[in-house]
Amino acid sequence: MATPYLLLVLHLTMAQESGSSSSDPPPWAFHIFLCDIKSKLCNEWKEEFTKTPLQQVNAPDAANQSRITYSIHETRIEELVQEVTAQCIMSPANGFGLMDGGVDMNLSEMYGGTAVMVPHWAGQQNTATCCIIDLDSLRTLLPDGSRLPRYLAHTPTMRTPKTLDPDDDLVYRSTWSILTSIRRHNMTLGAGDVRIDAVILMGLGTAVGRLPAKVCATQMAIACQHFIEAPANGNPDKDVNTSLGKYFRTWHYAFEIEAQVNDAVENGKREDTTARVTS
Repeated sequence: MATPYLLLVLHLTMAQESGSSSSDPPPWAFHIFLCDIKSKLCNEWKEEFTKTPLQQVNAPDAANQSRITYSIHETRIEELVQEVTAQCIMSPANGFGLMDGGVDMNLSEMYGGTAVMVPHWAGQQNTATCCIIDLDSLRTLLPDGSRLPRYLAHTPTMRTPKTLDPDDDLVYRSTWSILTSIRRHNMTLGAGDVRIDAVILMGLGTAVGRLPAKVCATQMAIACQHFIEAPANGNPDKDVNTSLGKYFRTWHYAFEIEAQVNDAVENGKREDTTARVTS
């Protein structure tokens, strides 16, 4: 039985989500640029994302503003940001924001500094969480700053550099955090903020963390599928108890999501092992 307080929270949540103009794209609709220099990961993305409801397009356009779309780019981040328009770029970082190696160092060099990148977590951000940081004050100081994404989705996959466990659903949780953080940003735009219409994502945990490409791609894809299919993102679900508010779901829904995540973890590991044995 839901308490009056819980029902009040549910109603306030529903009111907040319906607060944007009907002419605006929904906050959960944006384009994902999947970018990596490794052909193995790009090929795994192609295979796994074709299994999802996400539509593959070359770039975001007005005709697809009501849904999530994606494209895959086998190139360097520095080159992609000069070719496409994206308001946000993900940093698969460590929990202390020390951006002095790999992709993080490239991002740090592009923006010219790291001092303002993790001010929200008292110096240590939890793994698999996402913090959207406005870097406009940094990029405006750079000659080509207007081409750089304004926002950084700082998403630690490890506290300090280490090899990651392929049995963990860390990539799923990290991807989910990125997607929901962008959604929340688009729902709560303040004065001077801009909507995130497109985000650049890289492989999560595949560099220093040494996660297999199949493990990464499988978990990223299922997280995107769950996001696009979420009842909170405009998709009605038979397992939602409407008498208690449209976000009050039963345990069946929760266990179904849990089972699909566990399956994705196991399938990613199994397929990667099979590929390595037969190669």
